[in-house]
Amino acid sequence: MPHALDRISAEDTRLLMRKRARWNVVIALSLAAFVVAVFVVSFAHIQSEDGPPRTSPRPDLGVITEA
Repeated sequence: MPHALDRISAEDTRLLMRKRARWNVVIALSLAAFVVAVFVVSFAHIQSEDGPPRTSPRPDLGVITEA
């Protein structure tokens, strides 16, 4: 049983290869952009959690230093 790609011309083969190569580049760039976005969001989240130390929720009762 002959394969469909056995019957296309050399020019059509080159055109198909270019089209697939372009599509592969688009997919690779999309994946790279997604990975960069995930890292940026992740690092931003880490920095937001690494802010100044939180104060105690109860009021400061003071410390008696003299007896």
